[in-house]
Amino acid sequence: MKFILQARKYAQILGCNLSTKVAILASGTGTNAEAVLEYAEAHPEFYQVVGVISNKRDAAVLAKAEKYSMPAIHIPHRDQSEQIQQLEAWSAQWACLAGYMRIVTSDFLRFFFDEERGYARVINIHPSLLPRFPGLDAYGQAFASGESESGITVHLVDEKMDHGPILLQKSFPRNEDDDLEAFMARGRAIENSLYVEALVGLLKGEIQPRAQGKTVARKN
Repeated sequence: MKFILQARKYAQILGCNLSTKVAILASGTGTNAEAVLEYAEAHPEFYQVVGVISNKRDAAVLAKAEKYSMPAIHIPHRDQSEQIQQLEAWSAQWACLAGYMRIVTSDFLRFFFDEERGYARVINIHPSLLPRFPGLDAYGQAFASGESESGITVHLVDEKMDHGPILLQKSFPRNEDDDLEAFMARGRAIENSLYVEALVGLLKGEIQPRAQGKTVARKN
């Protein structure tokens, strides 16, 4: 009890809410999801993860969630109303899309819409410097373009694909001897920490969303 009270006091000083409840939606291996889970376990004063949903029954992220004693549920994307019911049961206040390979519905966004903030409390990570290379295979798109750098974007989610306001971006260079695998590895080394940094910064009020095209990417 003493630890909880101290954590709550620390959170209030930093402008965070200890009761902020975050749900994760993911489709694959769950590396970004695990980063969010790991940080929550180490820093309960910032947020708590209430559960993980995957649209794929065999997704590795479900096993990773169970490692953290976290509710982990398979709900197909076509049953998004069931997803919303589960999120409501968990009293989820934020949704983190972490490799969730589907576009969420307007009903999903309405469930998380915050009138005071003026946006849905849903964030996503995308492996490019948006608005460059939205959609699938962003690493492949960026590599094929021949551009000298690419990056990672964490952004709010709206009804368009990879379109919402940007929270954080971080760039990385393309080296002359890169193949696609090396290029992707350099980007993936950034993803986990950037996602958590954006989530915590947003909850603390230290990060303000910016329209795409108006954020200067930080160098790695």
